[in-house]
Amino acid sequence: MDKELKHIKEEINDELLNHISFKEQHIHQVLHSINKPKPSKKFQMKNKFGAVLSFAVVTLMFSGISFFVGTQLQQRNDEKKMADEIKVDEKKTETKKEREKSVYIPPDKEENYEDMTKEEILTKMINSIDYFETAKGKYQVHYSFYEDHAFEIVEYSLSMKNQLGGYGITTNEKGEIREEYYNGEKVWMLSDSSKTYREFQASGWHLGGTTLSLDQAFSMDSEGTPYTDYRESPPFSAADATLFPYEIASNYTRDLNQWEIENQNEELLGHNTLVIKGIKYTRDFQSFRFWVDKDTGILLKYETYNGNGEVVDYLHPLSLEVNIPVNSEIFSPDLEGYEEEKDPIDVVDPREAEVVHVAGTKSPEEIDDVFALMKKDMPFLFEFTHPDLQLSSASYETFKDYKIGYLYYMLDRDGDKNSSQMLSVRVHHKDSYVRSIGSFELIGDTRISPFSLNDIQWEGTVMNDGEGDWVHLTGKKGEYIYDVVNQHISLKETQEFLENFKAAE
Repeated sequence: MDKELKHIKEEINDELLNHISFKEQHIHQVLHSINKPKPSKKFQMKNKFGAVLSFAVVTLMFSGISFFVGTQLQQRNDEKKMADEIKVDEKKTETKKEREKSVYIPPDKEENYEDMTKEEILTKMINSIDYFETAKGKYQVHYSFYEDHAFEIVEYSLSMKNQLGGYGITTNEKGEIREEYYNGEKVWMLSDSSKTYREFQASGWHLGGTTLSLDQAFSMDSEGTPYTDYRESPPFSAADATLFPYEIASNYTRDLNQWEIENQNEELLGHNTLVIKGIKYTRDFQSFRFWVDKDTGILLKYETYNGNGEVVDYLHPLSLEVNIPVNSEIFSPDLEGYEEEKDPIDVVDPREAEVVHVAGTKSPEEIDDVFALMKKDMPFLFEFTHPDLQLSSASYETFKDYKIGYLYYMLDRDGDKNSSQMLSVRVHHKDSYVRSIGSFELIGDTRISPFSLNDIQWEGTVMNDGEGDWVHLTGKKGEYIYDVVNQHISLKETQEFLENFKAAE
């Protein structure tokens, strides 16, 4: 109130009193008025009436001035408020424009209801990257090498236009979470349990590959081994199994005689799919079924079945949206509370120079010769004799007077020489130096309880990379060490193979 009265006083001084002139003659008039004799009583009523009238006029005038000043102040406040609102609106507009820049709106996806041949649908599967621009979805996946009925839930978002990038969040049945992010330049991998992250440069990846025909994708090398040329895909793996099914298409459907089209049109989560049913002989399952989106080649759903028709492996979709607006702002992680996991500094051991390569080959024609030489020079050599394990490579090295042997096997149950399941063996004396070689240096995050098979004492670790188990076992027998490392073979199955791990003859 004091501030308002003070403001009114200033307004009156500025607007009214500033124009009033009070000169010398006015002073004499006032003094003369004060010194005049008091009027007689008969005029007192008239003077009282005049005083009341004067007070009323002054009050009315003051009220008018107050109303005028208040009106002016309110008008100024309204103008200021309006100006502030305009600034807020302009800021909102600018923010909206910035947000629109980060949100890409692709063309609508149209469902395909035309009949397709085997060649057409398989060509789309191995080139799915050509047929959509953005995708967002969620699925549940289970593999036979998971323990019991374990599964994972994968949620992802991806954009391949405007702003390249995406993210994937994988949660297992225990609630453990791992996250992947890609913003067109970098890839981040976050572990929720350890609160650590790893950061990689990914600027070398780009779109623009050429559509592959079936003949270009599937071929044989000079040694008769099946070879597959894969299309490009973004450098994070969360959605590969469904959005870019290149590998599973190669492993399951490259032989057109091993599968058939079961249904040309089947609706699934609002998408029109073509259903494939085929044969695939493995230890755990013998047949499979795919649900493929006809418009894009995306593998929306798949199941594998054992001899009793029971589901073994599966990918079950929970949601899938294709060519929808995607905000690229979510393609970079919030790293608050996380620490970066650093790579250990590589130190070259001077003994590395003393390792001598004696023999080694991947050629089927030469493997027997190299293996025979190894058996002759290494009485401690052990080999796998299980019929499903095919020897694909052998190598022989020495360090001083010590001999070191390497054997590499492919788990090839159906005999097509096309599998990503590998098993590697390294044998050497306990005092010998051995080179640091990729998979043999792998240390998993779960320790295996020690056990004994064929007079060899085993211990080791296991880890899961999202696609399968990696098992690293170290066996000791006398003075010799046996390292066994596998890729995507379960611990239980590895132990079964070890029952056929025997002295080479």
